[in-house]
Amino acid sequence: MNCKKLIVACLAALAFGNASAETERDRLGEKLLDAASLSHLKEVATLLRRGADPNYFGSSIAGGKGEKSSKITPLLCAVGGAEPLRYPQKDGTYLVHTRGFRLASSRGKLTPVVRLLLSKGARVDQRGYTGRTALMWAAFDLDASLVRVLLEFKASKELKDANGQSALDLAGGDPVISKLLQK
Repeated sequence: MNCKKLIVACLAALAFGNASAETERDRLGEKLLDAASLSHLKEVATLLRRGADPNYFGSSIAGGKGEKSSKITPLLCAVGGAEPLRYPQKDGTYLVHTRGFRLASSRGKLTPVVRLLLSKGARVDQRGYTGRTALMWAAFDLDASLVRVLLEFKASKELKDANGQSALDLAGGDPVISKLLQK
């Protein structure tokens, strides 16, 4: 093999090696988003042990392959704060994907998932598409146990979303949530 072919082979091996690493990272990240969204604590723990990034950004098919503009993170999925994504279909309609909107039945399972993600390095004040943080979504959902956990991990009470609303504003005057946020 001449020198030129060897260099090309090495570059190809490096490129394919990086591609497979990226594919594995994305595969684990996408699974983590789904597990967090469904409040599957054991699956979230397993994926984190296998190297899933707790700050992984989900990709938006609507914006093109690999685009990270949707700002879906495992923490935002867990609290139900991911925005709906519109995927254009061939017939001109849109498929709306709502990964991240939690079901009422997951409320009791939510806090351990959020605590695990935060303990593994998830950024507590990561913002979603509308500028909302996990604390803002928890306040909006009037979820006192989740607000407590997020504050324990030093979530900022002062941040505002794209509409200029803070977590306190989004709590809508709820006495329990308001008291937690005013401490």
